[in-house]
Amino acid sequence: MDILKQLIDEGHKYGMNAKLDFFDHEAWVSESLQKDFLVWGRKVLHYLEKNHPNSSDTKEVGDRLIKDCQECHIETYKLIISILESLDDVDSSVEENNDDDNILNSILNRFGLFIRQLNRRYDNRKGIEIIDEYDVQDVLHALLVTYFDDVRAEDPVPINAGGSSRLDFIIIDTNTAIEVKMTRKGLGDKVLGEQLLVDIGRYSKRTDIKQLVFFVYDPNRFIQNPNGLKRDIEDKSNDNFVINVVISN
Repeated sequence: MDILKQLIDEGHKYGMNAKLDFFDHEAWVSESLQKDFLVWGRKVLHYLEKNHPNSSDTKEVGDRLIKDCQECHIETYKLIISILESLDDVDSSVEENNDDDNILNSILNRFGLFIRQLNRRYDNRKGIEIIDEYDVQDVLHALLVTYFDDVRAEDPVPINAGGSSRLDFIIIDTNTAIEVKMTRKGLGDKVLGEQLLVDIGRYSKRTDIKQLVFFVYDPNRFIQNPNGLKRDIEDKSNDNFVINVVISN
């Protein structure tokens, strides 16, 4: 169990059996637990100062603990627990998104290996032939729906400069769009890079896309400098629109 969850689990006991005021309202942490409560509060503050030093929540917890060093108000407990639980919700969401990103990256990076394995068939039976981007899309779609619940294909992209295009896939739960490219003669580093920059301009207009993944299938290795292409395109990312490039052979 991580530290944040430990602090939450430990903290819940301080909200139980609270001392009541004259109006029978919960007012203070139980007297028998007040010493432990202050120790717990200091552990919480240390955690927040280490992991969220610039947060207003960290300052508020520190200020409340200073004022509460004698009476241990139940409101202080409620404040601290609410902050910890909100951080736990955020951490869980980030962890889930990271898991989804890892799955997607694994699918894309191993795509070439997957195709080669499909073509190693018993008794030299016919395998699957990848001729163009449509073939790549079909196979990739089958792989994506194996892991993600809501994968939408051919999603509309806003019209730009009199032309329209369609986005290959969007994974709804993670707001991740996937644009598929397959290299060929004449579609190497320079031309492909220019196409991706145009695509970025179109896709960035969509408010429902937080991450754009360019999947480039390059079985014949037409791309001469994959690391340079990846770096140049991914440098166009910002805090609200993350761009990733995955090149698979």
